[in-house]
Amino acid sequence: MIKKLGLVAASLGMVLMPLAGTASAKTLDAKPVTDTAAPAVAALSCGSGYKCDDADPGTFSFDRTDTDADRNDPGCATLQLRSGRNSGYWYAWARLQVASGCGLYQGWIDRSYDGGKTWQQWLGLFQTYGSNYGNMYYWPNTATIRACAVRTNGGKTICTSWH
Repeated sequence: MIKKLGLVAASLGMVLMPLAGTASAKTLDAKPVTDTAAPAVAALSCGSGYKCDDADPGTFSFDRTDTDADRNDPGCATLQLRSGRNSGYWYAWARLQVASGCGLYQGWIDRSYDGGKTWQQWLGLFQTYGSNYGNMYYWPNTATIRACAVRTNGGKTICTSWH
């Protein structure tokens, strides 16, 4: 009888486990938010939304940050699409980590309002031989964003998928 109860309890746990957490997940500007108890962060000094386009994300505090996507240039560079939320607004920027001896890379983000058919390009453009990131741009729920990079000595452009 005890074995039977244990088996029933284990089966019930396997059925209910995938449902755990789904009721508490919320979305804000179409990005998942799972840290609902995050401490309040002071509003950005640039204001909010598009007023913060082209601001340095390293000078601000965010109540949530994510690496939304990454892409590699094998053996040389890792490109990341990074994002941060402040006061309910999401911002995105590109980050590059370049291996020693691989040369100079440029990184940026593109922002599209039609699913990637047309876009604002080279936002937050920066260069690095090592590790660096570009300026941030507002990421409203009406836009998709991707990060891109290229090795300046004739390498091919790499981009993350649109998010």
